[in-house]
Amino acid sequence: MIRARSLKLPAELAAVFTLSTLATACGKPWQVVTQAQPSPMVNVRQYSVQPIVMDGLIVGDEPEAAWLAERDAEQRAAWVEDKKELDSGFRLKLVEAMQEHGMQIVPQGPFQLWPRIEYVEPGYYVGVSAGASETRLRLRITTAAGQVVDEITVKSSTGGGMTCPSISCRLSSDAENLADYVAEYIAIRAGLEEE
Repeated sequence: MIRARSLKLPAELAAVFTLSTLATACGKPWQVVTQAQPSPMVNVRQYSVQPIVMDGLIVGDEPEAAWLAERDAEQRAAWVEDKKELDSGFRLKLVEAMQEHGMQIVPQGPFQLWPRIEYVEPGYYVGVSAGASETRLRLRITTAAGQVVDEITVKSSTGGGMTCPSISCRLSSDAENLADYVAEYIAIRAGLEEE
């Protein structure tokens, strides 16, 4: 493993680098819940994606409503915007990531992607101390008729620090990572990438 000191990176950047390296070095960043065998997605290159659902979201160690109750009006408004950015950032990056694997997001594809954010640890940065975010997504892939063919859970973490001091920054980074991981998983299931 490369040490951050040898690269002369600021500690915050080294933390982000370390977290992303660990996510990929320790195996795939997803866990399979259910998976149709053989894959019905082989050679399928078009998929539709639904907006991210965040009902029942757990933030930190409590339900979102309880977490929000501890925040002021400005923080609650920022959280609403952060969640919108999480959804739009995920969807925009997913379009790009799917194209990189030779696939497309289309309005009506033979398979539907149903992303659901179940957990967010927003992380923090307070100058001398920082904590990483963690965002967990559950993805169901269904046929156009609604039959579940695959379901996975995926997670991403982004280090807190000077390079990514805000919740918005960390969640945007997590959204992009999650989209990359989802696209990679689908490319493997479509037979376009090797596992």
